Amino acid sequence: MSQHTNTPVEEGVTFFGNKPSEVLDAFHASGLSAQGYCIACRIVRQSVQRIDNGGTSRSLFRGQKLYAGTFIRTAN
Repeated sequence: MSQHTNTPVEEGVTFFGNKPSEVLDAFHASGLSAQGYCIACRIVRQSVQRIDNGGTSRSLFRGQKLYAGTFIRTAN
């Protein structure tokens, strides 16, 4: 028998840019705020890695560090 929890499911969108203002501008232009999204944490410079099916990580954006902001909402 499976257990059911009342934990809300969240979903997110991450924007990347060369400056924090680009991330915020993209968020506002996207209309995600009206859909219930809010920022999850600080916008910081970071590298982005993708894990393939074999468990190997690969750099995205040619290893360039970009500012990233993640915005989340509770999924319906």
